[in-house]
Amino acid sequence: MYDRETFGDILFLRFSQIQLAMIRHVRDRHASRITMKSLLWITDAHLDHLSDAAEDAWFEKLGKNHADMLLLGGDTANARVFSRMLGRIEEVFAGKVALVAGNHDYYHTSISDFRAKLAGFQRSGVIVFEPGCQSKPLQLADGVYLCGSGGWGDASAGYADAAGMALNDENLIAELRTGNLSARLRALGKESAKHLQKQLATVPEGACCVIVLTHVPPWPEASWHEGRNSDAMALPRFCWLAGGKVISRAAGRMPETRFIVLCGHTHSDGIWKNGNITCHTAGSGYGRIDHSGMITLEEAVSFQRIDR
Repeated sequence: MYDRETFGDILFLRFSQIQLAMIRHVRDRHASRITMKSLLWITDAHLDHLSDAAEDAWFEKLGKNHADMLLLGGDTANARVFSRMLGRIEEVFAGKVALVAGNHDYYHTSISDFRAKLAGFQRSGVIVFEPGCQSKPLQLADGVYLCGSGGWGDASAGYADAAGMALNDENLIAELRTGNLSARLRALGKESAKHLQKQLATVPEGACCVIVLTHVPPWPEASWHEGRNSDAMALPRFCWLAGGKVISRAAGRMPETRFIVLCGHTHSDGIWKNGNITCHTAGSGYGRIDHSGMITLEEAVSFQRIDR
């Protein structure tokens, strides 16, 4: 039996625990939570273009990296071999895996069928930032959040017409083979932007850093080609303008929050800064086994390019 004073202390402690749990619930109800210290970013791996020897070297190199999370920025492999490649990634990499899809990942299938496959990966523990999958920001550390969506070259920047530059997308992705290509790409870009906007809208205004993982550069100034910005003919296929507008609005709403945007797609390196936004565009090339960058989440969030 407890005396009255001890019993009162127990009640107070229990009440305090309940209050703390309620505060944590309110703070985190809009965001998933995983504690991370380091993130490895790889984009445009194009594993289906590697020789057997290069593929083995790529996975051997990945297995030696001890980051807490791998960020796959799209164009990992075409749909025919994507599942096998992702399975092998999970075998050799000890940390969590988060990904967005690039246009090449949809090759040899349809967007709807590949998204169904992505939903299966999400259920198995891979974090998939695509419509129909992860729709909340992921809290990586105190004040640090990860959001993402692959985006599309949405035929809205530059000459704003997809007809200026042909890609294999319209031959190898079922939904893009027929109809008005520019209209379809704009609709896909808006869908992806809406998916990202839903995540960014629930990031607390007191956040210190938001990391945005995407595939297509969200601004014309972040779309690079061999050291220069992409020209007006290329921009409709190499800029996700709808996504850039969403990120810019979020950055304007949270001027004290640092936004780090990670993208690829153009296969050329570049950095673009605007206010509290820094956009890193990673170069790549078929047959290369490069890693794009490392992010550390210690006392401050820092980014370092690697293999450059």
